[in-house]
Amino acid sequence: AAVYSGSRNLYPHMVVAAKSLIANSSVEKIYFLIEDDEFPEPLPPLIETMNVSGQTWFPAGGPNMKSQFTYMALVRACYGKLLPDDLDKVLQLDVDTVVVDNIDAMWDIDISHKWMAACEEKNNNYWKPWGMEYFNVGVCMINLKAVRECGIEDEMIRWLNTDQTRFVEQDAWNKFGAPRKFVRLDTRYNECYCNGIA
Repeated sequence: AAVYSGSRNLYPHMVVAAKSLIANSSVEKIYFLIEDDEFPEPLPPLIETMNVSGQTWFPAGGPNMKSQFTYMALVRACYGKLLPDDLDKVLQLDVDTVVVDNIDAMWDIDISHKWMAACEEKNNNYWKPWGMEYFNVGVCMINLKAVRECGIEDEMIRWLNTDQTRFVEQDAWNKFGAPRKFVRLDTRYNECYCNGIA
């Protein structure tokens, strides 16, 4: 399965991103975490929407609700609580990620003793407060079973409700897990092209 989360202004991007994943993988289920009970346009049958606007983990006055991000980013630290209990592993993708080649091999990466597989962030513009190894979780495979068993989501929720962060749940995953709990993905799985620079 795979998961995207987005506020209403991001719905069109979610559709494009999901269609690119469907075209380049054998994904069986996609979850859209959204702000409404129904999506405003028809979706392929393998996409299931979940209204997470009623979440209670991150109160309106929290330090990270005042930034450019919203609870839609924060809930990405809570997939083990939100997604079905029988789902042991999920591919998380940013809504601005377009899949351009087959990525089925990602599901075969062994993360049985880790929390996730992600690419190390090489961009020097990223703040790296916990050392020089910092991972971009915009494309990552999360071991939901391991995350649930260790209870790390509760730790991340507490921290995100206490300290303001620059990159919200990405900072939380890095603070509590990287690099010891991460499998390093080949950077080809998360290439960024911004202003013509790879």
